[in-house]
Amino acid sequence: MAIELRPQDRYSVVGKTGSGKTLFTIALVCLLVDLNNRAGWEIWWLDSKRDPDDRKILDSWGFTDISAPWWKERTSRKVITLDPANGPVEWQAQAWAKRALERGQVLLVADEYKQVCLSTRRAGPGMEDVHLRGRGLKVGLAGQTQEPCEIPRQLLSQATHLFLMNLTYPADIKYAQSLYRDYQPPNLEFGDRHGLWYAHIDGDARWHYFPHVKAFHDTVTQRAA
Repeated sequence: MAIELRPQDRYSVVGKTGSGKTLFTIALVCLLVDLNNRAGWEIWWLDSKRDPDDRKILDSWGFTDISAPWWKERTSRKVITLDPANGPVEWQAQAWAKRALERGQVLLVADEYKQVCLSTRRAGPGMEDVHLRGRGLKVGLAGQTQEPCEIPRQLLSQATHLFLMNLTYPADIKYAQSLYRDYQPPNLEFGDRHGLWYAHIDGDARWHYFPHVKAFHDTVTQRAA
């Protein structure tokens, strides 16, 4: 099996807290956009959680906060802090989504998709535009969620690549099984703490299990743009 990924695709990562989805998503998007991408692509990581541990990991992967005076020159991997002090976080996210569409060649990342949406039913005008028009405008999207039952459907219904990690809440497991009927949480007994199910929805739509992140990355044949 060989997996081909493109930065303009849609990546949906579902897993409970502690399943490893943040580190997995960081590693995934960094496969797609080199640190100093000469092709012009950038990663815009929308940081709605403002978790200091996550920021340390992002720093170690070469991400730079756009509030730093050197951010434009420093790296193609950027962190955008969504701070409630600057207004509703979800509307800040919509504005950045629209900027991404205007620029093009942006892989937009929502570190907790629920927090950048207007409601459980509406993603919001900017995010909806990314879902509907982004691919043609060279704007990709990677969204993480720990509550698949509580988010607008577009993150999963418009996904190009879908990843299901560890879930324990019965309603979330049932939802995951509506996407893949044979879904079961990773086998923690065998040490698969960060195991994941993957399907290329716009490709063969066949599901494959990987016991850890490296096993998935080793199958990727097309990486950075």
